[in-house]
Amino acid sequence: MTPQRALGARVHPKTGREIHYIACRPVGGEAVSARDDEVAGLAWAARSDIP
Repeated sequence: MTPQRALGARVHPKTGREIHYIACRPVGGEAVSARDDEVAGLAWAARSDIP
């Protein structure tokens, strides 16, 4: 993934960790979540599909 721009940040309600959201451009490989307990859901979407 190649970072494109920052989208925002928040403090995770369970862990208290600061979470940063970054828009990225895929360049290969497979995306994975480092910790499943920190992610409620994950989906790939085309930009045009995001409201």
